[in-house]
Formats: sequence, C-alpha cells, structure tokens
Amino acid sequence: MPLGSSIKLPIKFYNEHAHLFANNIEGVQVGIELSHPRVVTAQLDQFNSTLILQSEGSGECNVVLYLINNPAIFDVFRVKVATIVQPSSPVLLHVGSDVNFKIVSDSPGMQESTSWTSSNPKVLEINS
Repeated sequence: MPLGSSIKLPIKFYNEHAHLFANNIEGVQVGIELSHPRVVTAQLDQFNSTLILQSEGSGECNVVLYLINNPAIFDVFRVKVATIVQPSSPVLLHVGSDVNFKIVSDSPGMQESTSWTSSNPKVLEINS
C-alpha cells in the first residue's frame, strides 16, 4: 500500500470445504489483531463485511481476522506499506526554502528513468 492511502477489503466466510456459508454476515463478531499498529490501522464496517485498512507508516504488518466466538477460525495476511519518494507527501515549504527528495526503491533503473516536474513552475521550481 502507498503511505497515506486506505483500502477496503470485502470479508467472506467459507467453510472447511471452501463453500461460502454466509451471504449476510451482520451479527457475526469478528476480531482484528495487528502486529504493527503504527504501520496500518484497521476497522470493520457496521456489518462486519468490509475491512478498512489505513496506512500510517512505512513497514510491514500482519493482519489477523478471527471469529470472536471461535478464535480457531482465522485468516492472516501481510500488508506492506512503502513510499518510493522521500520525504512523503504532503511536504510543506516556506517561500524561498529548499527540500531534497530521493527515490527509495529497489526497482532497477527507477532512478535513471524518473523525471521531476512541477505543474506550476511559478509556484515551485525543480532542479533535478
């Protein structure tokens, strides 16, 4: 996930034979555990049918969803939060000040193929 973004994931309940056992899961109590709550926060919608993740900081977090009445029924997945440009948006500047950006990515060739532009050069001048 990009830093500062959110994502909504639908929750589906399947039995041991991989058959959907509940179309309407309102009233099924679901718990959430996060290994690193500073990386993502999580909440359920009012019907416990959608998990809403909000990225808070760079890193990785394991998310565990489980049935409160039967914690042996659970699912785990990993969420990775990253930014390829640092400092991350938004950046607040005073008139006449400078800020240095860098690309923090392991993708080969990313730095060579990146260009920096301003949508309004009268507001922000970029010296790449």
